Amino acid sequence: MLSLDSPRWHELRHAYGPADDVPDMLRRLAALPRHDSWVDDDPVWDDLWSCLCHQGTVYSSSFAAVPHLVAVGQGQARGARSRLWCLVGAIAASRDGPAPLPDLAEAYRSALSVLADDLAVLVVEEPDAKTALYLLAALAGVLGEGHLERVLDQVGDDRAPLTCSHCEAVLLMLVSESGTIDVSETDERWNPIGERKVVQAPETGPSSTVLRRLVELARESGHESLTRALFTLGGTSTCPSCGAGISIEARLREQP
Repeated sequence: MLSLDSPRWHELRHAYGPADDVPDMLRRLAALPRHDSWVDDDPVWDDLWSCLCHQGTVYSSSFAAVPHLVAVGQGQARGARSRLWCLVGAIAASRDGPAPLPDLAEAYRSALSVLADDLAVLVVEEPDAKTALYLLAALAGVLGEGHLERVLDQVGDDRAPLTCSHCEAVLLMLVSESGTIDVSETDERWNPIGERKVVQAPETGPSSTVLRRLVELARESGHESLTRALFTLGGTSTCPSCGAGISIEARLREQP
């Protein structure tokens, strides 16, 4: 991985310009005491997230920083690891920004490869359903299913956007406390309007290998509503605008 002492960081970019300040931020992060709420001890955590994954956009330095974030996280308390892995998952899932530079790509991908097993353990042991959801989102990003990371992050707010491939209407998926999902049209403030269409859960489960794995982990964690919501994402509904059928999982993969 790229040494923190390398002058190359000045050539890399983050959200606010040259990334030559990223090494010092990573050093500060590594020096924090090891406990669950360690990122609250120093504003460097918020600074790093804002620089490396600003509103979902990533930069050349984002990928250079990932191996260092993984190195810092290994051996940390579970709460600290959870928050670090969520940042790494968001970077991996982003479609807004450059690809990893060729000479940095191997270290970046190698760092991602060690996270999947630990994320699975964290999900199963997580008592809070919303935190488990965000960990599953990070796992989806790490496993290369960025569309799932993005939609699960939004499901944490009980709603996520969906577009109809037939009439191009912008719709909302609304997730209930019990984990059922409806689809509705939306106004300009992202409030649901008009008739709601139920998403019918698939008979045999989602078709995506990764989504099936997320469902299994949610079930193992004991979060029934979360399990139901993830399972239902593999189902079908009807566009409330034009009446066309929508395969939810397929449409989420296709839409930007």
